[in-house]
Amino acid sequence: MDPEPGQYVWSYWMGDIVHGGMKARRDCEEILRRSGRWGVFDTGTMKSKPARLARIVASLVWLARQPRSTIFLVQYPMHGGRVQKLIGRLLFHRFRVAVLLHDLYDLWEGKTPNHPLLSRAACVVSVGRLQDFLGATLEDIPVSHLEPWDYLTASDFEPGRWDPAGPILFAGSLWPMKVSWLYRPDAHRPPLLLRGHGYDEAQNPQLGDTLAGPFTPENPAFDPSVGWGLVWDGAKLDSQISEKDYERLNQPHKVSLYLACGLPLIVWSESYAAPWVLRHGCGIAVPSLAAIPEALAKVTPEEHRAMQDRSRECGEQVRRGDGLIDVLAKLGL
Repeated sequence: MDPEPGQYVWSYWMGDIVHGGMKARRDCEEILRRSGRWGVFDTGTMKSKPARLARIVASLVWLARQPRSTIFLVQYPMHGGRVQKLIGRLLFHRFRVAVLLHDLYDLWEGKTPNHPLLSRAACVVSVGRLQDFLGATLEDIPVSHLEPWDYLTASDFEPGRWDPAGPILFAGSLWPMKVSWLYRPDAHRPPLLLRGHGYDEAQNPQLGDTLAGPFTPENPAFDPSVGWGLVWDGAKLDSQISEKDYERLNQPHKVSLYLACGLPLIVWSESYAAPWVLRHGCGIAVPSLAAIPEALAKVTPEEHRAMQDRSRECGEQVRRGDGLIDVLAKLGL
């Protein structure tokens, strides 16, 4: 833990499976480390009790030596066990904290927001419109926006060229609690090529999906026969939902995954991501899963190629990792 430069991103172990949220957090840490303007406050894996105790003591001693003006970037929500969350609360109460707002589980679960720690933040970087859900919690706190997420890839990674008549890819978390629509036999949707963790074969809706297993986030080499990348969260099948719907406020990390691959996107027409995707010409928006086949039938090979080109251009930007640095600069960091 280098005593300079007075700005640190807090890093800690969150598990071994690298899902979208984990990838976004690790990329943030790496982007700030590479910038040379941020140190890394690493509280370690803490897997074994002796190692955990040693790291706790070392972390607390180091923190006690830091001036209150020190800035820590905390990625929120905070994860880990009670000790990690205790360290997080200490950061909020003793130092200046810049928050990178990844997600809000109470929004996802339809609950009333309860995030008193965020009212102590010096500034917030929000992805999507998550700050709208928090209301007065962020009153008078400077907020800047990151869209889309940065997405770092291996140095030898190259985006693909895709088949306009190819299958629709759905990559990322396949857990039923996250994407319950995937398991609904009444979805009236086209079959999907599934890549990721957490698929529950016992709930297979028998809609012709192909499960192709997990992928490497830093080198997402998908089958070149793929034609589209689908972004769809929650339980909904269409637009008959409340105004506080998760996808209306959230910017999914999946958008950046597909952009990094140069893959045209299919998004829900009322999602936060839809205006951005349409404005940049890198995909289409549909009102429901059932509307996908008709929408795809209207896309010519030339239009699909143009969407690929725009997706590759946007993907080059997210792979560079400039987005987070730019929004932090707007906040004076």
